[in-house]
Amino acid sequence: MGAADWAESSPRRAKVRCSAEDARIRVTGVRERGECPEGDGLAEWAAPGGKDLALCLERRFRAGDCLLASGGGESLRAALTSAPACGSRPAGNFDRLLRVVGVHGDPPARIPQGFCAKGADDDRQYWTWRVARGEKVICTVDAR
Repeated sequence: MGAADWAESSPRRAKVRCSAEDARIRVTGVRERGECPEGDGLAEWAAPGGKDLALCLERRFRAGDCLLASGGGESLRAALTSAPACGSRPAGNFDRLLRVVGVHGDPPARIPQGFCAKGADDDRQYWTWRVARGEKVICTVDAR
């Protein structure tokens, strides 16, 4: 998601401090527009019509969180900075919700088959992404 994809209206939920345990987005810096790091779970936000400064943002993942996604199989795309309610319906160009079922620090260089499985009998389809600048891997399944 880029700066143009952010909602212009304010959320109705109470604000939380960036350091709060339930904060889902962390501000990692303030830079010139277009200068924030890029990657999965990272985004940049700049106020429309504002100065040339932008907030650099990083999604904080937790098991139980949901993400907007579209497609399927090998071509599944997820909006890794999204955080919809898990009981909601996908919005916009998205047609499915994924649930984060694991967040693993210090992942191996190559994610092995069965990395996310909860046991030998777990035959669910998992999708994984390297996030936090490659320092973590999230495991997701269909939310429904």
